Amino acid sequence: MRAVEMKTLNRSGSRLILENNTITFSWLVMTLFNLGVVLTTGLIVTDRYPLQDGEVFPWWVIAIFWLGAIAGSIWAYSKTRTCLIINHQGGTITRIDILFRTSQIHFKPHEVQRLEVLRTTDVDGDPYFYCELAIAGQKPVRVAEGHFQNPLEDVLQELRQTIGLS
Repeated sequence: MRAVEMKTLNRSGSRLILENNTITFSWLVMTLFNLGVVLTTGLIVTDRYPLQDGEVFPWWVIAIFWLGAIAGSIWAYSKTRTCLIINHQGGTITRIDILFRTSQIHFKPHEVQRLEVLRTTDVDGDPYFYCELAIAGQKPVRVAEGHFQNPLEDVLQELRQTIGLS
């Protein structure tokens, strides 16, 4: 068993299991942020925030937090976790959404259109890499990702060997 930044790679016999759980942290952060916004808004509304005579509560501050909660939720909850179980006969990709909705894609080795490590940058401008698997007729899947290229190249080689694309 080997770790690739919050991703696990597990070889059991002739089968390879690869999970990409990177988005789980974002789901947790957004859930806690949303909870904080809801509770704060509830306290302000129920306790009638103490104001002096003639003062008006700055509702625009709460509106900014609500907009942040909505925008962050749309971004975070639209992402999926993936689990790839693969052997020499093909594999299964399982996508798990935040609401525990799952979808599975079964594929054969000849349906693999692309399997490569791609380079991009993160928000700080640092290099960021991800190993992407593209199946004919399906949206590409990031099976592993991280800031270091070498571990992802190892994952890529393991995938190619297991599928038989060496």
